[in-house]
Amino acid sequence: MPKAAIYARVSTIDKGQDVAYQVEALQDGAERKGFTPVLFEEKGVSGAKESRPALDQMVRRLRQGEFKALIVWKLDRLGRSLPHLLQLLHECELHNVQFISLTEGMDTSTAMGKLLYNIGASFAEFERSMIAERTRAGLSYAKEHGTKSGKPIGKPRLQTPVIKVLAAYRTRLGEPGLVTHLAQEFGVSRGWLYKHILPLAEE
Repeated sequence: MPKAAIYARVSTIDKGQDVAYQVEALQDGAERKGFTPVLFEEKGVSGAKESRPALDQMVRRLRQGEFKALIVWKLDRLGRSLPHLLQLLHECELHNVQFISLTEGMDTSTAMGKLLYNIGASFAEFERSMIAERTRAGLSYAKEHGTKSGKPIGKPRLQTPVIKVLAAYRTRLGEPGLVTHLAQEFGVSRGWLYKHILPLAEE
């Protein structure tokens, strides 16, 4: 039988939370759909963290073509952020991996599942557009109150609106092509982005 990655996670282990109930449901769900389940589990790990040991290992093996499906008990077990969730779903799409959320009835092999994915992607694109709009407004402000180019100089300038808006991307700078895209979109250099946004990510 083809393999399915099943992913289970709980944020805390000292408040009676246990992945066992998720694992049992996931294994049963995978077998009923004709897959051999391969378990990846996280205990005491927040869903707000985009990099997690079991998740990272699962994605690596998914990219290698090992799995035909990725099954979760609930979407928020996979991640808390819409952009991160859509990034993971996009990975599934790229590698022809069916995505299934058991309790929410989401299955990307169905028309309804594809519709839900596209709706989520539309909201994410709207969010990116709004951030871009605010960033352009910040650049205009910086040109009027800072340098002619709009590029803040020195540590005191780090509180300008453009920096605050771009800081929304600080946890996503590892995404392929994102830095180049932002540099082109907002008229700044890649080096400038790394120099001014990475320190905010470390605070």
